[in-house]
Amino acid sequence: MTKAELRQILLARRTALSAAEASSFSRQIGERFLRSIDLKRVQYLHVYLPTLRRHEIDTYLLIELVHSFYPAIKIVVLKQTRIRTHWRVTG
Repeated sequence: MTKAELRQILLARRTALSAAEASSFSRQIGERFLRSIDLKRVQYLHVYLPTLRRHEIDTYLLIELVHSFYPAIKIVVLKQTRIRTHWRVTG
């Protein structure tokens, strides 16, 4: 199986999820991330923003969780432009 074929399969599975299922999985992934990774010494966290219509992981939830437990961490996200060279820092 090629990477492109796997991506198509996973996209089909994600888009078949209901909005409630996708939200639940996103929250579970965010909570698992916080339990699994020690962020105490992290100053910046780079996060890609999701394409929600494709039911990608809702990283907005992850950002909220990180800010609630680690308010000093600055979140860096890629600003969507054609060249993709601009960054926005929150926090």
